[in-house]
Amino acid sequence: MASEGSGTMEVAALGRPFGLGMLYDCRNDSLVPGMTLWDREDLQNHIGERPQMFNDCDLVASESIEDKSKALNVKASLKAKVGSAKYLNDSKTSKNQARVTLKYQATTKVHELSMNHLGRGNVKHPYVFDQGIATHVVTGILYGSQAFFVFDREVSVNENHRDIQGNLKVMIKKILHSWRLFHSKPPTSFQEAVEVYQVLPKLLERGKRSTSEDKYRISSKSQSVLEDFSYLEMRFNDALRTQTAQQFQQIGEKLKTFKQMCSEFKREFQQTLAKKLPSIRGGGEEEAVLAEELRKTCSSPFNSKDLNEWMDCKEREISILKSYTNMMKNTQIVPRENYFHEEIHKAEHAVCFVFTSLGSDEPYLSTLSNYLQQTPDDAKIHTLQINEEWKAMRQKAKLFSDFAEANKENKNITFLTVGLTNETQKGASIYLYTDGFSVSENFEPPSKPATVTGSDINHNSVTLKISPPRFGAEDITSYSVEYCVSGEDGWKQETASKAEEVPVSGLSPNTEYMFRCRAETPVGVGPANEVSGSIKTLPCSPPGKLHVESISREISVSWEKPAELGQDVHVLSYIVEYAKPDQQVKEEISTGSK
Repeated sequence: MASEGSGTMEVAALGRPFGLGMLYDCRNDSLVPGMTLWDREDLQNHIGERPQMFNDCDLVASESIEDKSKALNVKASLKAKVGSAKYLNDSKTSKNQARVTLKYQATTKVHELSMNHLGRGNVKHPYVFDQGIATHVVTGILYGSQAFFVFDREVSVNENHRDIQGNLKVMIKKILHSWRLFHSKPPTSFQEAVEVYQVLPKLLERGKRSTSEDKYRISSKSQSVLEDFSYLEMRFNDALRTQTAQQFQQIGEKLKTFKQMCSEFKREFQQTLAKKLPSIRGGGEEEAVLAEELRKTCSSPFNSKDLNEWMDCKEREISILKSYTNMMKNTQIVPRENYFHEEIHKAEHAVCFVFTSLGSDEPYLSTLSNYLQQTPDDAKIHTLQINEEWKAMRQKAKLFSDFAEANKENKNITFLTVGLTNETQKGASIYLYTDGFSVSENFEPPSKPATVTGSDINHNSVTLKISPPRFGAEDITSYSVEYCVSGEDGWKQETASKAEEVPVSGLSPNTEYMFRCRAETPVGVGPANEVSGSIKTLPCSPPGKLHVESISREISVSWEKPAELGQDVHVLSYIVEYAKPDQQVKEEISTGSK
């Protein structure tokens, strides 16, 4: 039994059948059934009752075990299964979740024993002291109840989490998203919640509530370990909900495996504490035993630093994959391999961007698994380096995306993105299928020609100088030269066999044209490189039938009018240029058509 100096202690009933005169063991937080210090008749004759009416309402925004335990008015439990303590185990499942808890509590009356008549000298069953089966006796019971209304609100990427949290406190009716009541059947609307809140004092008279729970004291370090796992759980829940994890099976499977192993380790950690803490509280074991368990946890592969580092890598991987897939506008993402083999038969050509390393083994996951199976090895953390491999992947993603965009109107080609493990092609590769059969596992689509410039501009032709593409030049069969009048959409096309000087004829005088060029392959065409700015053809063709006649010391020059004039072009004059073979050209302006 507790010594006189130890004083009294208050314990939350949490639905357990406490009765006046019952024995209680604080070492394992349990009632001792079937044993008392006094006879039942003596107890009944010395019970007093007095009213103690009280009710209060408060808002709770903290999610820590310590603060939730204070709100519940208990010491933190390792397991909270039923009744009011359900609130202790209810944690946010996502970092993008704002939460505010409305706490209501009320009391009605107090039953207490008259210890003046039931003191130590009047004990009828003193053998209880000798057996050491209890530490305290129940001398008073305060009747009441408390309820917790939990309001959750999903926070979008465009909203501020702190602002939403504050709005939940002051405008809880307007932004209610979802909630639960931890004492009875959950109401289905906010109005029903308010009604339950209003009638709770009346419900106090209707008898017993809930069932018992196992409750153990937990140290601040143990709380920290459990809260780290709760935070980690929010992280991998958020990662699993991302579109990228749903689009690529390998990402989702690794996250689920990681989540399962963390849950198993957390459960074993809780079970260990549940066994050790009662013994420590009863003096059977030293606190050093608990310290050793915490040390083992912190030095295991399941330590918070390594677990969060793995999640950091996985979140960065998801972010990078998302940036790559966002580039691929004209592409279908195939989540599973069996679906992929169906899709490649739906067109003559299937060009596939394949992430080849998503399913590769990760040493750290193997380390976690081996530790749970009690075959520990050296922990190896998966780190994601933004190195040449990722840069090469981005370059391939850009080539693939540009090729898909250039061929989006071609019904003979389908573009797919998928995750397939291939140890020979690290990171990513572009696969090519024709009629459902593999042609290449390292197909390189052509990029746009390196340079396209205009030269030798005449009234009806322009010569384009074309340099080969930097990538994919091996599969090029020809080049497509395209041009249109500036401001119009009607592109015309000519084909050139090589990347060299290509004349484009049949143009109109005094007209601005846009020019572009792209490579052609047996599969499709590459992206176009446009000539910078428009090129304007000359206003008219040269004068015709130039004739020069020498007369004494004079020279007579005659010509015909230009055969082709551009629209709205009028000849105002002609410029005649002449010079001696070893001198600069001199100019003389002459009018007419002589």
